[in-house]
Amino acid sequence: MAEIAGAEHAQSVRLCVEYAPAQPFDCGRPERAAPELLEAVTAKLDRMRIDRYAAVHRAVQAL
Repeated sequence: MAEIAGAEHAQSVRLCVEYAPAQPFDCGRPERAAPELLEAVTAKLDRMRIDRYAAVHRAVQAL
Protein backbone atom coordinates (compact mmCIF):
# COMPACT_ATOMS: atom_id res chain seq x y z
CA MET A 1 0.00 0.00 0.00
CA ALA A 2 2.85 2.38 0.80
CA GLU A 3 4.19 1.96 -2.72
CA ILE A 4 0.82 2.92 -4.18
CA ALA A 5 -0.54 5.55 -1.78
CA GLY A 6 2.47 6.58 0.29
CA ALA A 7 3.85 5.65 3.70
CA GLU A 8 1.60 8.02 5.66
CA HIS A 9 -1.54 6.55 4.08
CA ALA A 10 -0.34 2.99 4.71
CA GLN A 11 0.39 3.84 8.34
CA SER A 12 -3.01 5.53 8.72
CA VAL A 13 -4.83 2.44 7.41
CA ARG A 14 -2.83 0.21 9.70
CA LEU A 15 -3.70 2.34 12.72
CA CYS A 16 -7.39 2.45 11.77
CA VAL A 17 -7.62 -1.34 11.76
CA GLU A 18 -5.22 -1.69 14.71
CA TYR A 19 -3.10 -4.07 12.66
CA ALA A 20 -0.01 -4.70 14.77
CA PRO A 21 2.00 -7.76 13.66
CA ALA A 22 5.69 -7.27 12.83
CA GLN A 23 5.46 -5.38 9.55
CA PRO A 24 7.31 -2.46 7.89
CA PHE A 25 5.51 0.13 10.05
CA ASP A 26 5.18 -0.29 13.81
CA CYS A 27 2.09 1.87 14.23
CA GLY A 28 -0.83 -0.54 14.30
CA ARG A 29 -1.93 0.46 17.80
CA PRO A 30 -2.55 3.98 19.13
CA GLU A 31 0.19 3.63 21.73
CA ARG A 32 2.72 2.74 19.01
CA ALA A 33 1.79 5.45 16.51
CA ALA A 34 3.67 8.71 16.27
CA PRO A 35 1.72 11.45 18.07
CA GLU A 36 1.23 13.49 14.88
CA LEU A 37 -0.06 10.42 13.00
CA LEU A 38 -2.43 9.54 15.84
CA GLU A 39 -3.74 13.11 15.90
CA ALA A 40 -4.26 13.17 12.11
CA VAL A 41 -6.02 9.80 12.05
CA THR A 42 -8.19 10.69 15.04
CA ALA A 43 -9.25 13.94 13.35
CA LYS A 44 -10.03 12.09 10.11
CA LEU A 45 -12.09 9.45 11.93
CA ASP A 46 -13.93 12.17 13.85
CA ARG A 47 -14.88 13.89 10.57
CA MET A 48 -16.02 10.56 9.11
CA ARG A 49 -18.14 9.86 12.20
CA ILE A 50 -19.80 13.29 11.91
CA ASP A 51 -20.47 12.70 8.20
CA ARG A 52 -21.99 9.26 8.92
CA TYR A 53 -24.18 10.69 11.67
CA ALA A 54 -25.43 13.39 9.30
CA ALA A 55 -26.16 10.81 6.59
CA VAL A 56 -28.11 8.63 9.02
CA HIS A 57 -30.02 11.66 10.28
CA ARG A 58 -30.96 12.61 6.69
CA ALA A 59 -32.06 9.03 6.00
CA VAL A 60 -34.22 8.96 9.13
CA GLN A 61 -35.81 12.28 8.19
CA ALA A 62 -36.65 10.89 4.75
CA LEU A 63 -38.63 8.00 6.24
